[in-house]
Amino acid sequence: MSLCRHLLLRVNHTNWRASTIVSRRHISTTKPSRDSAPGSHDGPQPALPRVIAEPSASTPTRPILRLSPEVMHVASRNKRRDIPPELATVLPAVPVERAVLSPRWKEQIDAYEAARAGGPQALAGFTVAMLSAVATYASRARLGVVVDHLAADVLDSFPSRPDARSQFAAHVLTHGSPVLSGDKILSLLAALEQLKGLSLLSEAVTIYITKRLMEDSSITDEKLRILTIIFDRSLRNRATLHYIGTPRPSGLIPLAYFMVHNLLESGQDQQAYALFQLLVSRGCIPPEALQHSTTSSDASLVIISALARSCLHWRFNQSAVFFSKRLLCRDMQHIPDEVIELNLDVAYGLLETPTTGDVLQCAHLLIEIDLHARDHRLPDSIIRRLYHAAHALDKGRPAELLYAHTQAPAFLARGYPAPDGRALTWLMRHLAVVSCNKHLGRQLARRVVDDFVPVPLQDRAAFVALAAHSGYALAARALWERFAAGKHGAAVVGNARTMLRMVSCFANVVRTRKGAPAGARVEWQDVRDAPDHDAKDEEAVAAQAQEEEAIADAEAFTQHVLDAFRTAKEPLAHASHEELTSLARAHFILGDIPAGFAAFRELLQRKEVPDMHDINVALSALAEYTPRGAAQMVEQMVQRGIRPDAVTVGTVLHHAALHGDDTLVQTLVARSRALGLGQLDVNSVQALIRASVDGGGAEAAHNLRRAYDIVRALARGPGRRAVSPNTGKDCAVAALRAEQPLLAFKFWKLLVVGRTAWYEHQGLRRQIQQQLVQRGEMQAGMLRDLTKEPRYGRK
Repeated sequence: MSLCRHLLLRVNHTNWRASTIVSRRHISTTKPSRDSAPGSHDGPQPALPRVIAEPSASTPTRPILRLSPEVMHVASRNKRRDIPPELATVLPAVPVERAVLSPRWKEQIDAYEAARAGGPQALAGFTVAMLSAVATYASRARLGVVVDHLAADVLDSFPSRPDARSQFAAHVLTHGSPVLSGDKILSLLAALEQLKGLSLLSEAVTIYITKRLMEDSSITDEKLRILTIIFDRSLRNRATLHYIGTPRPSGLIPLAYFMVHNLLESGQDQQAYALFQLLVSRGCIPPEALQHSTTSSDASLVIISALARSCLHWRFNQSAVFFSKRLLCRDMQHIPDEVIELNLDVAYGLLETPTTGDVLQCAHLLIEIDLHARDHRLPDSIIRRLYHAAHALDKGRPAELLYAHTQAPAFLARGYPAPDGRALTWLMRHLAVVSCNKHLGRQLARRVVDDFVPVPLQDRAAFVALAAHSGYALAARALWERFAAGKHGAAVVGNARTMLRMVSCFANVVRTRKGAPAGARVEWQDVRDAPDHDAKDEEAVAAQAQEEEAIADAEAFTQHVLDAFRTAKEPLAHASHEELTSLARAHFILGDIPAGFAAFRELLQRKEVPDMHDINVALSALAEYTPRGAAQMVEQMVQRGIRPDAVTVGTVLHHAALHGDDTLVQTLVARSRALGLGQLDVNSVQALIRASVDGGGAEAAHNLRRAYDIVRALARGPGRRAVSPNTGKDCAVAALRAEQPLLAFKFWKLLVVGRTAWYEHQGLRRQIQQQLVQRGEMQAGMLRDLTKEPRYGRK
């Protein structure tokens, strides 16, 4: 048996791909037969819809067909899903740099040019092999004149033998087509067709030549005739099994689809129908694409629908979206139900075996359907399926776009579902951590609270922690109280991360409310937008009393969260290392330093060695009161051989910036570079930015420009570290203070718009607009951006 092992490895196993023709409520998993491959449908075909008129012999000569640039861009692209990847790698292309000819081949090309000048008889000494070699190296060297001469010789019946001439013409087309004009390519194809030599062209070259011909702005009758012959012959004779045992369509099929579409767009229905019939007869239009009933009398609608479903069958997903959107975005007063059903089928098909591009295209397609078909409501199943597909691929952008659309005021009444299962917490994490979309995250948290959206048990603690981390105090409190009351309450009450986030959130609320004016609602109202009128004295007194009551309630709830966690973990001797560290950190946040170090004492009594995280927790308590004392402790750590990390320096730097100690901030930045600690975290960077832009004058303007470059690099870098909208507002306000309204607009556009509620930055937008007008720096589109709320998501 082992002697035959090298032969066993050559066995090919058939692995048929399931059909991807899908319906809104039924997904077909029927395996296609071998007859479903293109080129195998030579028997009777399904009857075409009767709304399409049969071409007649008296069809008048059509005018020149003009192709729209948009269609030609899609038809000529070479994307993975539209052209098989194995063909894309072998398509001839113009080299980026001119190839250097060796002296030998330069002599051969010069000899050919000299002999050609002497007349046709002088070329008799050149064999077909010699001329083919000249064509190859002239093409590599991008000698277009030489290749044109070779093409002209073919058209002038040289070589004289038909078989030799056809081989030479095929060689010139194979190697010289990148430098030949479209007219020369068409003439060579016509000559090859007369010589019965089109079969000499490989499929890769045929695809490339077809794309070249379709890229031209017009198609004459002769060009259409040649393209039809190419489609007919290639789709009939070429093998379509690019992988042994797996049916794959020819790369010419999407090009033929776009040719049919272009003919229909130009009103040439008869020519489009003839080419469509050819595709049906060659099996390029699967029978499933023609079995959908329709009551429409529009021939183009029926044909384009069949093309879109055929693209789904062959997994040309981008082309399927293109065709379905063309029908959806037509200028119609009423969109037919067939078009809505087609677009939904395409959306379901994209999510069958989705890639990242498929999920993003599906999100955009669903939004377009909802925008155009106002009388139709998207099925809940397709929305949930997109959320689950985005979750499986860990791509939050499509889910964020779709959820932002469903929460827009114009579509909120339709009641589209929120993500369910594990996708719910995943989307919340994306909004809170990755994109920092505070407004959309707050809407999701509110919806979970108001609509009692189920949160999986294993995700409850994480969801509450994310809500608290984002500052959604009301939603976080409501969810904590709801989940803590059930029989599984320990999963939330005893979670160290959730407790720490809740304590930090409400401690910040208390701290901010104590420093805010009476009646200000810190969580819902932007403190940068001052009220337009003064409250009356009695209203101010009542507001002050309510504010004091709210502060006392927040303090009591914070202590309740901490006490509940401590009770759940008692006796503390059995608590884990992480739980004790979190307990100490919570006490430090609340200002109870002795209780915090008492938790650390539990670790020392168990003879556990504090790690760097423990040191950072203790250091944060010291840095909050005296940043310089914390910096001295960092220096002592270095002297004793304890290497601090970026979090250590970042913690001290953050508090130094809050205390306004610019000298210490610069010292810590230099020390971090000297120690080689790498990049600081986003919080430290934000603290640096706020400290650098505080003030005025030319130095502040310079720092603002540097800060804008930093936040743009963070947002577009490989880590995709998003800076918070609050930092964007601070930078925009600082730019207005420095009389830099254009820079303020850039900060607002990059960091604020689409990530906070539109009403929260109304005053900031008004100030930016006023300064832009006063300084004459208002540019095209700025006024629209400042006054019109975006339709959905972030642009």
